[in-house]
Amino acid sequence: MKFRTQWLKWGLLALTVSPGAWAKRPVLDEDGSVGVGHARQRMSDDLSHPLGERQRMLRAQALKDKMEGRTRGRVHRTAGGRYVELELERTDRIFVILAEFGDQVHPEYGNPDVNPGGDIPGPLHNQILPPDRATNNFTIWQQDYNREHYERLYFGTGPGVDSVATYYQTQSSGRYTVDGVVHEWVRVPYNSARYGHNLCGSRICTRTGMWPMVTDAVNAWTQAQLDAGKTPEQIKAYLDTFDVWDRYDYDHDGNFDEPDGYIDHFQIVHAGEGEETDGGAQGQNAIWSHRSFAFSSGGGHGGNGPAYNPNGGTRFGPVDKWVGDYTVQPENGGLGVFAHEYGHDLGLPDHYDTYSGYGNDSAFWTLMGHGSYLGDGTVDVGSRPGDLWAWDKLQLGWLNYDEAKAGERSTHKLGPAEMNTKHAQALLVTLPPQVVDHVTTPPFAGQFAWYSGQGNNVDSSMTRTVRLPRASSVQLTLRTWFDIEQDWDYAYVSVSTDGQRFENLPSSITTQTDPNNQNFGNGITGVSGGWIPVTFDLTPWAGKTVHLRLRYWTDGAEVRPGFQVDALSITANGRTVFSDGAEATPNGWTLDGFQQHDGLHIHFDHYYLAEYRQYRSYDEGLETGPYHFPYGDMGLTYYVEHYPYEPGLLITYWNTLFTNNQVSLHPGQGRILPVDAHAAPQLDGTGWYWDTFVQVRDAPFGLKPTQALSLKTLGGPRIDLPSLPAETVFDDTKPYWSEDTFWMGVKVPNTGTIIEVINEKGDGRSMRVKVRPAR
Repeated sequence: MKFRTQWLKWGLLALTVSPGAWAKRPVLDEDGSVGVGHARQRMSDDLSHPLGERQRMLRAQALKDKMEGRTRGRVHRTAGGRYVELELERTDRIFVILAEFGDQVHPEYGNPDVNPGGDIPGPLHNQILPPDRATNNFTIWQQDYNREHYERLYFGTGPGVDSVATYYQTQSSGRYTVDGVVHEWVRVPYNSARYGHNLCGSRICTRTGMWPMVTDAVNAWTQAQLDAGKTPEQIKAYLDTFDVWDRYDYDHDGNFDEPDGYIDHFQIVHAGEGEETDGGAQGQNAIWSHRSFAFSSGGGHGGNGPAYNPNGGTRFGPVDKWVGDYTVQPENGGLGVFAHEYGHDLGLPDHYDTYSGYGNDSAFWTLMGHGSYLGDGTVDVGSRPGDLWAWDKLQLGWLNYDEAKAGERSTHKLGPAEMNTKHAQALLVTLPPQVVDHVTTPPFAGQFAWYSGQGNNVDSSMTRTVRLPRASSVQLTLRTWFDIEQDWDYAYVSVSTDGQRFENLPSSITTQTDPNNQNFGNGITGVSGGWIPVTFDLTPWAGKTVHLRLRYWTDGAEVRPGFQVDALSITANGRTVFSDGAEATPNGWTLDGFQQHDGLHIHFDHYYLAEYRQYRSYDEGLETGPYHFPYGDMGLTYYVEHYPYEPGLLITYWNTLFTNNQVSLHPGQGRILPVDAHAAPQLDGTGWYWDTFVQVRDAPFGLKPTQALSLKTLGGPRIDLPSLPAETVFDDTKPYWSEDTFWMGVKVPNTGTIIEVINEKGDGRSMRVKVRPAR
């Protein structure tokens, strides 16, 4: 896929990595976003599904609890009785199918009148043409892509061996790695266009393309096993060795070390090139590398799948084992794209801008940005990726970090981020919560009400224990205001005696109707039209201590304002035994997504993460791998020029207000964006600015001046970029973003925080930094 601009001289990655130029420079619309007419919309290669999104939300809340000292260990139990893993420490098994394409042409997706090239047969494996290295130092190629090649790429070990296994063993500092089996090539019935077409209007057509390929690949593999004389029972016993992890804790018992009916990690390698690198002979009918959940049931409580865990998926023919989560990569994919997609499989998001073709400052600084397309700077791009940055490792429980607080003075010694030494790999600086305008409706009484939050795939709750007296009548009354997507999203009031199994309570505003298979029973949906009184009968639990829970659950489509409650009270035979007006927080509640709300503002956490990046381990690629495409005007479309990124203290701003890094929609703002120590944009000699990837090459803070560079511009001259003085101090009272170059930089929150580099060991073994107030 090609996203081409004059200002951004090359596309994004598999992300997008192809060369090219657009016709227009970016401009801001009146709402502060990039105009749709000036940006070609694209999408992430990490395709969301409800189970995965809720898992990320649970992990975010659990990680907050861990950072604030409320939990520890591998598994966290949330307030609503749900569990999530915080630390991955094990060896996982990957099941890999190599799939080449057949000659059948689909009557719709292969019709060349509506899909040019849709009738091209295949490809089979080993049909990628060798690149001419005099004109192409970009494309990965070798003569024979046999099963042994992928065994090495996935699971190879030993000195000097780079594989998915060694990559993740290094990133986790020995906590995690992978093993598994790569199976021989099988052939699916149709040509590539049937599975890789873009006729749905997207670069990845899952329901009409890729999901059927998962089915066809699984069926082809299963048939090959049956043809080899294996019985369904033998095949089932073999597949059981790849199902030992309950990824989403389907039975809500907190035990993740048990089967859930789905292959733990399933991957397809398809014959031919990936569309993210222009697709070779198949072009737009090639498959774009991605991660998804095949035939997802949509997050409701039904669908295909194992009888005890029906979340969608495709079945291994007569064998009751299923594929749900999967990733797919191309035949000539490098370690970078394989490691990147596997990062998605572990729950990591993309850090590049997934909405438009515009870059952001994550650039080559992390595998989950464009760091998957680094290398040694010789014959190709993407053979050896860069490291994960600190935020990614924190999500997976692999980061050894120090902590600091804004407004307080502290000194910290950091070791190289690429490995776990006696010094911390990173520094986490907690900032005062940010207050953001968010208007719903004023509280029913007092200054505050309890508010669920809003968004796609939300599963927020607030839970507490209450001792109910013995009485002939025990009633819960409350006032509620809600605006919830009718018949798709729901709120619930629930009771449990053990904190595990909750019963949703009926009332005058709840419903049992379930037209879209989304209602878990006695759900609240639609619009209240104002604050309304509601009563729930708790008499069956009189004399018991119960867990009282309020819950808000949404799917992945329309976002509505949400669910608010106020003036809660419990009466026993008319006598009030409990009351809460949300005037204090948490006031005995365990808040899991809910928060105190004045109807006007909500609070979000935010942090700085600082890490000492060096040319070590996989980050050796920061010195040799970054690149751009400056020779297109000379007919050298696939010939790149390499340049180095600078080592030093990389500071990123983590803002939980945002769930993505789409700076084209919210310029200068995102979930996790680097701060550029040398933020003043540099011109490229054509009257415009260097792209963000070049601009942030010198983002780290440190004690040394930057390296001078000489880079050719696309359609212009070679430009000398002079060495710049060292920047030792990050001061968030100063700007690191400008509206003139709104697509690069980051808006920092002006908390009066300074992070200063004090000294650095000459061999890059450690760096000492100080955190202090700016005033």
